[in-house]
Amino acid sequence: MSEAVPTLEARLQNPESPHDRVDILNQLAWELRRSDVEQSVAYHEQALQLLQGLDYDKGTAYAKINSGFYNYSNYGQIGEAITDFQGAIQILDSYKDCGGLGTAFSFLGYLYWSGASYDKAFELVNEALGHHQEVGDQEGIGWDQHTLGGFYEELGELEDAHLYYGQALDTFKGIDNAFGTATALNGIASLCLRKGLYEEALGLLEESLTISEANSLGDSKAGALMQEGDVYWDRGDHSAACSYHLKALMQYQSNGDVLGSLTAKLKLAHFYYMVDDYQEALRYLNQVKEEAPAIQANNKMLEAYKLCSQVHEALGQYKEAFENTKFYSELAERTMGDQRKTQTERIQAIAQAERAQADAEIERLRNVELKEAYTQIEKQQESIVSSIRYASRIQQSILPSPSFLTEHFQDSFLLFKPRDIVSGDFYWFTMSQGRWVVAAIDCTGHGVPGAFMVVLGNTLLADIVLEQGVIDPGQIIHAMDERVTKTLGSGDTQANDGMDVAMVVYDPQDRRLAFAGAKNPLYYVRDGEMNKIKGSVSAIGGQRLGSKPKKFETHYLTAEPGDRFYIFSDGYQDQFGGGNKSKFLTKNFRNLLHQLHALPMAEQQAQLDKTLTDWMGEERQTDDIIVIGMQID
Repeated sequence: MSEAVPTLEARLQNPESPHDRVDILNQLAWELRRSDVEQSVAYHEQALQLLQGLDYDKGTAYAKINSGFYNYSNYGQIGEAITDFQGAIQILDSYKDCGGLGTAFSFLGYLYWSGASYDKAFELVNEALGHHQEVGDQEGIGWDQHTLGGFYEELGELEDAHLYYGQALDTFKGIDNAFGTATALNGIASLCLRKGLYEEALGLLEESLTISEANSLGDSKAGALMQEGDVYWDRGDHSAACSYHLKALMQYQSNGDVLGSLTAKLKLAHFYYMVDDYQEALRYLNQVKEEAPAIQANNKMLEAYKLCSQVHEALGQYKEAFENTKFYSELAERTMGDQRKTQTERIQAIAQAERAQADAEIERLRNVELKEAYTQIEKQQESIVSSIRYASRIQQSILPSPSFLTEHFQDSFLLFKPRDIVSGDFYWFTMSQGRWVVAAIDCTGHGVPGAFMVVLGNTLLADIVLEQGVIDPGQIIHAMDERVTKTLGSGDTQANDGMDVAMVVYDPQDRRLAFAGAKNPLYYVRDGEMNKIKGSVSAIGGQRLGSKPKKFETHYLTAEPGDRFYIFSDGYQDQFGGGNKSKFLTKNFRNLLHQLHALPMAEQQAQLDKTLTDWMGEERQTDDIIVIGMQID
């Protein structure tokens, strides 16, 4: 509980005025929003009831901030939360209340991030940072910096993430904010772990742990213990890792953090499986399967079912192994469908909120008869907001979550750089019939025309793979070619609308990997040697070469531990730059992948991005770019 709560509750007994009472109730609701949700909501409802008889805009604005928090965190109502925060901003802006504006913009940025509106999220959090800086709110500044660091880390841009985590650390240390300091240290340690800087990571985590223990900070302590276990695991000291993960589990349980506890139990189950203590592994896995449904932690259940299958197989209990594999496959397909639905609902809520905000502004201008400004904004709304931004939201909503790669492959990366706001390249992942499908697709065109092809390609893939049950990559591409040709009428010699594809289908049970390509190849590194499997000479759709039917051949290989696979569009190698406006070229791209293959995948992504930026110099991006890297464990 916040130290401010007792003081506020004492003031509530004798407020100076009805306005003061509203302010106190709003502050109490905010201070208790995490530690005592029920009491927080009770104070909030009292404030709302009191406001009904008052003309008090500022009190209403802070009540809207509380409503926005509840709608998102407690009820999952994204659209209502956005409306609440936008309403608070509109009121507080008239008062130039930078503290309240900073809070509202910060949470609004997080909501946009959760809806995959990344550029808008950065814009909003930077707006929050500016307001907090204007009033010297150092704690607000620190959390804004930490949020930006988290955004960059999730995008795989580790240097920018390190910059903002470092700024947050300096800010929190400057105001002796122990929790912020420990949290920022954990963030920087996470980056060091991803880069393989183990000693540096351990030093940061020990510092975080010392601060957390001295100040009884359970959340940051549990996070530090968990990460220390991860560091030792990556270094190969699995016994030490087990010790730290067990300590983390105890701390998570003390905190009442069910999700953290599930994560720790899965780490421990992996350890006991590795040392052949199968009964102990099953004990933890069964606990995860029992506890995860209560908080809808489907990803944790997936991991538990997958490992359970491996444990039962090691015990020779093949029936139980098969049953767990079946549960895993069914849950994986259901979870991916739910995630896509949730993401689409979030994007639609954001788009509707933006539309409502624009409509409100137009109505305001109409009411004061500013016809010229009204016409200009209406045109901008229709031509820009309704087309490009909405198209971008819809496109982002239909693309699968990049987390699919990290959840299914030991190490992986996705480098995705649209040339324009919307992209003509897209990636596609799914689980079907117990196999993992990963594809990189390059559609004709850029921007909005390319985006329409992306929608078509995504729809066709979902129908062919998930509805019709086609799982062979050559057959999938052949079916796409027939459907694109029929849909766009591209069998004639004039049409050139189509797609280039590289697609792999991996069966984790027998380690069999199938590849097929439409013009684009598969690269893979085995035992330090770069190998290439060519795709078909034909694209999906587009012009036909002669009268012969197209052929999309499926190639098979058995994956070995440590194999690294790469699929991509042609955007990277076709990029102009180098100071003489020449292309990067396929040969240089292939050599670059070979040079980087031994690095962790996240570092490979960072180096690919840096090399591209250095190569481009002052040149603009030529084409959409997508590169996917995957390591088989």
